[in-house]
Amino acid sequence: MRLVIEYVGEGPRGMPCISVAHYYELNGDLMRDPEIVFEVNPDEDPLSWKTGNWGPVSYRQDNMGLFQETVFEDKGRVMVRPKLVLDLKAFAREWDKNIEQQGFLKVAQGGAQ
Repeated sequence: MRLVIEYVGEGPRGMPCISVAHYYELNGDLMRDPEIVFEVNPDEDPLSWKTGNWGPVSYRQDNMGLFQETVFEDKGRVMVRPKLVLDLKAFAREWDKNIEQQGFLKVAQGGAQ
């Protein structure tokens, strides 16, 4: 499946949000399998996406009709679901390993597939 990484705007805390998603097509529709949107809290350098703190904001898996938010606004207050944050961080670590094993990192660095 294709891997798409893109900036999607600001998150609930005003930080940049990056979507990381695998996509496939079903009956002409693009399906996310899965997508995690991360708020990226860069350290001193605003372009420091490599060393910034990536915190999951939402998880989506279209084929299951699943959408979960870990951080969201409610009546002007930022709310956090800490257990879901921990679960998605654990999932993201495994997914990151899989993405590297599938060769995406090598291709992004200019190597062959």
